[in-house]
Amino acid sequence: MKGRTIFLASFLFAFFLPSTAAAQGISFEVRGGAAVPLGPMIENGVEAGDGAGLSIGGGLGLAVAPNLVLAGGFSRHAFRCEPRCGLDGSGFEAGVRYTLPTQLPIVPWVYAGGLFHQLHLRERDVDAQTVTFVSESSPGVQVGGGFAVALTRNVSVTPGFRYNRYRARTTEADEFGAIGAEREHQLEYVTVEVGLRLSP
Repeated sequence: MKGRTIFLASFLFAFFLPSTAAAQGISFEVRGGAAVPLGPMIENGVEAGDGAGLSIGGGLGLAVAPNLVLAGGFSRHAFRCEPRCGLDGSGFEAGVRYTLPTQLPIVPWVYAGGLFHQLHLRERDVDAQTVTFVSESSPGVQVGGGFAVALTRNVSVTPGFRYNRYRARTTEADEFGAIGAEREHQLEYVTVEVGLRLSP
């Protein structure tokens, strides 16, 4: 719910940006697609099977040089895992996006940066009770690329992908907030998304 609130607030903020945003080189983007694991998640050194899930994200960009943008925002990546569990990471991301110079209507771009995600793991035990493990926010690597296809002078569709990798340590938390068992996780996955970029 918190992630959705931030996502919606960012969208409304970008939609109502004043006209001075154009002069400052500010853009806004929302994205949606799939998070696809590259092999099983590693949990305490043991492979734990997981499947593709939903990926959403969005944020602001600031042009600092021709074809170069500093980008930052929020993202959430979810997965299915085994047995009977769900896994999602959410938090902030930031990086640099470079648009390759071209006269074509389809403009390629590349991205390099990092993410700072908090991991949530929810499992159902044999008694059908949900056990939750939560991590501190952990840094990771994020690189990717894609294309921008102009729909109008100010709006573009931006299909693309990002490779993501980070480690996190989750701790079991009961309803009283007591610290329980800990788990080490290693995540490596690709997000395949389609975005909508607004440049006032």
